[in-house]
Amino acid sequence: MAIKWLGNSGSHDLEEITLQDIMDVYEIMEFVLRNLYGNVQNTLQKAQLINQKKGPLTR
Repeated sequence: MAIKWLGNSGSHDLEEITLQDIMDVYEIMEFVLRNLYGNVQNTLQKAQLINQKKGPLTR
């Protein structure tokens, strides 16, 4: 919701948002994206290993 509030302030308030406000949004978005997609490379590597073994990694 924090990004929503900053976006609303930038769109509807008479005061302009600051560069620091924008940097805060970027920091929050980076955190969210890293948590959602941060392990993509590990997952792709695991899939490659399974494909190479043509079966489970535990065997």
